[in-house]
Amino acid sequence: MLDRFGIDLAPFMRDGHTPAIWCLVDGQNVSDLLFSRMMRAEVVDGIGMRNDTLAITVDNSQPKIARPKVGARIEFGGGYKETGIIRFGSYTITEVAHEFYPDRLTITAKAFDDRKAAKERRNRAYADTTLGQIYGEIAGRMGLALAIAPALATVKVSYLAQRAESDLHLATRLARRENAAAAPKDGRLVVAPLGQARSVTGQALPPLVVKPADLAGPGSVKVTETEAPTHGQVVAPWNDRATGRIRTFTLSGLGGAAAFTFRDPFQNEADARRAAEGKRGELARARGKLWMRLYGRPTAQAEANLTPAGIDPAVDVTWSITKVKHTFAANLAYLTEIEAVPPGKTTS
Repeated sequence: MLDRFGIDLAPFMRDGHTPAIWCLVDGQNVSDLLFSRMMRAEVVDGIGMRNDTLAITVDNSQPKIARPKVGARIEFGGGYKETGIIRFGSYTITEVAHEFYPDRLTITAKAFDDRKAAKERRNRAYADTTLGQIYGEIAGRMGLALAIAPALATVKVSYLAQRAESDLHLATRLARRENAAAAPKDGRLVVAPLGQARSVTGQALPPLVVKPADLAGPGSVKVTETEAPTHGQVVAPWNDRATGRIRTFTLSGLGGAAAFTFRDPFQNEADARRAAEGKRGELARARGKLWMRLYGRPTAQAEANLTPAGIDPAVDVTWSITKVKHTFAANLAYLTEIEAVPPGKTTS
């Protein structure tokens, strides 16, 4: 069976499962209209500031569809008629493109409109505070509510300088230092540890179990292994105010010969330790990656654990999901692509 682009969807259609979507635009339910005209819809759930997106292409031949406005709020969900629909999130429309001959509309939306003030460079000093308070200020300037893991919210910050740096960059930099991720999701700035398969409230995320029957079409699994990290150590300098000297905190055990050294010293040993642990986790996760294409799995989400079973010994281990892409091909097929990395859990 061919879609409107002339692509054979037969290998990607699941017997007994009828794709379904749910969509609101500024509160108005357009699900039926959209589904009847939809050529393609892609929803991306990822880690980081610019990863959560929605793109919808519709057939705009007669009768014409009213073009949504840039800045409109769109809510979207998907699944199957037989098992139900799961809400994926809310997005802000950032672009509406109109193609002619054939007549098509492509609507692009993001979980957060980063064209606004969050990209402005700021000069700000934070002293004797916590990560929770800093992220609270950032979220407020972005117009978002803050959702931060309790273990991160209470981390003390003796001094932090924001020098000609955007709030987007600062939020990412702080999260990376703590082996965490900061991302706008559904009207909130979510800050949570990486690779722990837990929600921002600390609850365990349900793992995604994948069996051979879940794989969609040929060439649906790819594992990429990389060399062991070249950095065997992570070195974080810090200011010892009692002696006026620069000391170092060192973590070993990554297997490489070289050392990764932070350029600027941290304010104290605790900050240096957390930064070193975060960097070591980042290096550990770079050891390999997994890509899978499944028949639609609306429950798949970034940061959850992926547990393949019965596929291959190189695949059947626990992975940490970094990106999920849901694709609806017309109203005929629903696929979920997953990218994942090793969890990066290491010991001191």
